[in-house]
Amino acid sequence: MVNSLSIADLRAKYELDQATALILEKYLFDPANFDLHANRIKLDGFDQAKNYLKRVTYVPEKKDLEQMPSRDSHEYAQLKKIGEEAFLDGEVLVVVLAGGMATRFGGGIKALAPILSGLSFAKVKQLDLEKYALKHNVTCKLLFMTSFLSDESMSRWAASNSNDYVKIGTCPQSISLRLRTDGQIFREDNGDVSFYSPGHGDLLEVLSRSKDFEQFYGGGGKYVLVNNVDNAAATFDPAVLGAHISIGKQMTCEIAKNNSFGGAPRIVGGRLEIIEDFCLRTKDKIETNPFLNTNTLVINAEIFKTPVALNYFDVEKNVNGIPLIQFELLIGELSRFVEATMLLVEDEGLSSRFEPMKSLSDIEQRREAVLRILADREIFDAGH
Repeated sequence: MVNSLSIADLRAKYELDQATALILEKYLFDPANFDLHANRIKLDGFDQAKNYLKRVTYVPEKKDLEQMPSRDSHEYAQLKKIGEEAFLDGEVLVVVLAGGMATRFGGGIKALAPILSGLSFAKVKQLDLEKYALKHNVTCKLLFMTSFLSDESMSRWAASNSNDYVKIGTCPQSISLRLRTDGQIFREDNGDVSFYSPGHGDLLEVLSRSKDFEQFYGGGGKYVLVNNVDNAAATFDPAVLGAHISIGKQMTCEIAKNNSFGGAPRIVGGRLEIIEDFCLRTKDKIETNPFLNTNTLVINAEIFKTPVALNYFDVEKNVNGIPLIQFELLIGELSRFVEATMLLVEDEGLSSRFEPMKSLSDIEQRREAVLRILADREIFDAGH
């Protein structure tokens, strides 16, 4: 929803300075939605139990997930052909989630951190698509979903790196204000507020208002490929896209064998959904999850034309030792509203599609393996 208050009204209603009100206006702050959640916290307080799923869930077994055929099989070759044809026909839009900062490894914009042999995450995403575009002499589109933190830097980078083969654009998320646990707007001692972006589930609304997406969809675009900027191993794989097209569901979620806590596939009411760990009651949790949602997705483009209203989750964040409240949307929850395929992919060796680098220890542990993966996929040489 587009902000319906003027700068003067924002300043008066929320006791803001001019600069803060201008930022809220630029990044489409939604006063009605903000007031709804703030008033609820004022009345009821923060309660983690609000997020709990009341429906019974079951942990899936490997047989419950779709699995990619071996790379040397005829079936794999057929899936690859299907995916390549969709790419060549201009039916593919790649969207990279790039709103975060590199606070865990030196600061700055995470997408632009030069941690892969001097190349940034963003550049690797571009080179990945450029390989296919050059090979087939076509043009493709790459969008980065940005936040108020990364938007200006990423927009400048996109403008200077876009070329005839990979047209690069940005689409900024909306913005909101963190609350104290009593529902009042949090302010620093100097009066500054604390901004945040409402999670990657905001992608549904972000693309629905994007001119780049409108042009893509109007030109016959069918499939939106989504991945995290810090997962460099989540390259374009035409066979994965081919699997999505062949299976015929509206959404495909790449799943890895991984016991980390986070979003994971669960059987709910006889169907598979992505359920976040914090949405499970203590009695519904298990000691280790056998599978993890990698947040690498294929979503049919028509979903973004009439986006589903995802649920806001109440999240407590510790900011400089102070517990603050924010409200987040998670893209995996889309699997609750549309038919979704849970596709088991490799997370080891040169075929791995899940090598997230979210901290210095991740970089130290995975960098060399990721460089080998990218070299094997001919994105750039191992000694680049």
